[in-house]
Amino acid sequence: MDSKNLNSLLIQDIYSQDLSEIPGFIRKLLLGQSTQSVIQPETVEEVCAAIIQAKKEQAAITPRAMASWALGGVTPLKKGYVLDLKHLNRIETTDPAKQHSVIVEAGTTWDDLTRTLEPLGFTLYTYPTSRFSTVGGWISTGGYGVNSFKYGHLSNQLLWIEVVKPDGQIKKMSSQTPEFKYFIGTEGQMGIITRACLKVRPQPAAQTVRLLYYSSFKDVVNFLQTLKKKNVNPTPISSGPTGIRYFNPETMNHFNQLLGEPLFKITHALLINFEDAAKDEREKIMAATEEAPVHLARYLWHERFFPMKAKRLGRGLLAAETILPVEQMAAYLNQAETLARTMGITLAHDIHILPEGAKAQAISLILCDQIKTISYLDHLIAVLMLTRLGHQYQGQPYGLGIWNIPFREMVYPKTKWSVYQFYKKQVDPLNLMNPGKSFSTSGRNLLLRLALNPLLVKPALDIFIKINSWLSKISKNTRVAEDFSPPSSFKEKQIGQTESLNVPSESDGNLKVFATLENSVYTCARCGSCLPVCPAYQVTGNELVSARGKLIFARKLLAGEKLNDADAQQIFACLHCRACEEVCQTELPLGECWDELEKLVEEKFGWPKELIEKFVAEVETSPKYEKLLARR
Repeated sequence: MDSKNLNSLLIQDIYSQDLSEIPGFIRKLLLGQSTQSVIQPETVEEVCAAIIQAKKEQAAITPRAMASWALGGVTPLKKGYVLDLKHLNRIETTDPAKQHSVIVEAGTTWDDLTRTLEPLGFTLYTYPTSRFSTVGGWISTGGYGVNSFKYGHLSNQLLWIEVVKPDGQIKKMSSQTPEFKYFIGTEGQMGIITRACLKVRPQPAAQTVRLLYYSSFKDVVNFLQTLKKKNVNPTPISSGPTGIRYFNPETMNHFNQLLGEPLFKITHALLINFEDAAKDEREKIMAATEEAPVHLARYLWHERFFPMKAKRLGRGLLAAETILPVEQMAAYLNQAETLARTMGITLAHDIHILPEGAKAQAISLILCDQIKTISYLDHLIAVLMLTRLGHQYQGQPYGLGIWNIPFREMVYPKTKWSVYQFYKKQVDPLNLMNPGKSFSTSGRNLLLRLALNPLLVKPALDIFIKINSWLSKISKNTRVAEDFSPPSSFKEKQIGQTESLNVPSESDGNLKVFATLENSVYTCARCGSCLPVCPAYQVTGNELVSARGKLIFARKLLAGEKLNDADAQQIFACLHCRACEEVCQTELPLGECWDELEKLVEEKFGWPKELIEKFVAEVETSPKYEKLLARR
């Protein structure tokens, strides 16, 4: 078991962050910095040992893997250990044909699992759009994703899970075990998921994707209702659609902007995926609808793994994620658009239709600019307002983490919450497992308690919503939405063109800044896709040397923050293989970034020859590097 004592404030900061972009002064006021050390277990027994040790010290345990969620679920709120589970990643069953199932450790990524199953002729029932997220992470947070229209929630695919409870004991439980439910979507607050047995299925013989255009959302709803009446909504043995996904006109506009040409019609659209469906059945389903060229449908199907790519269009991307009844969706979207217009915001809606077409997972994306602090805070409030608005239409947030705690009752009504709270107190009386989240206030400072208090937050949001509704009725003048255009290219520009960056400069003030690096530090999605493919991270286990970590470092360097020599030297632990560039969601030119970053670091901190030689020697003899080469 590898335990890293983190004396560096920078590394502590990296291990305290996730996908969310919270302004620095808010992080300091509300969250502080609670990471003491990181433990990276490679076996279940090491997980047990870590939890037992934490219990003796009465230190908190915050579970973490890829940190590819944006709600703060992996953010430590109480001093203790970060339990980094990425290295608990063995796939234990290599012959799924016998039982149509596979056993995996919790740190296994969905990408690795898919790669293992494909040569054997098998595939997963459903999987997340974040392909480099982990099995344990998705069980503990989300559960709806690709093919959920047909196969439903991930919990339906679980035969059993193995957990380490807060007393350090291992327990294996099937989906029929009464305790099973307490570990699904509860973000590691009841214990740590270490292994899971997932159902798998034979790969489909054929797959077809279609993109259908509609003139209004009402037409989309009518289509879904007709689909249901035709009884083509699939069961596990039928051949109807496996997935249905809706895009509003603004989302289609995003696709065109990212491609640099108007290939998609700017209208309402459904992307429908079929497996093994006969041609006449597909035509029956899609009768009397306008269809886009097949190659465009296939492009969007490929892009399902890059939901954060729109961040290339701005220097920030926020999202409200809500589960709503389909019958309420039109009313919700109408009110959401009214709210957006009065706030000068454009919303890009990406909606997954869930089993039986009764509910939908609505993701409302807001392009924003992190550098413009006031407008960015305005957009953060808009996300909360959209989540609150969803409640008015029988909706609930997709997850809680930290930032959705004011809406806890939408997910856990009073009776249900009491049951879960009772179980939490039984198994974790000291509140050491991911404290400060939905089932425990321990670890929250006074300001955070006030900020998350539903008695304060919900009435305030209701007032904001009413004011915006009132303004929209009495005035046709709305705030103009900010224009976010994709970067035309990554070129050098004069330092005078930057807004808030503080790069080492010459006396004449005309030193050129590294525009590629500057753009990238704000365009990085922080999704963690770079971690599984990075040789430096796999060998050292230090997130600072990954692409995500280096861009966090670069952001601080460009902003003129104080950094120490030891952290800066780690930047040179890089093979320049560009594997991170190949999997980057926002398609950043990371190879160029590292050239620019190393140049800046060398000027300020020097060239660490001994560190580089030691790193190269370590890589050359590392079994993890050999494994990574075999994977590629």
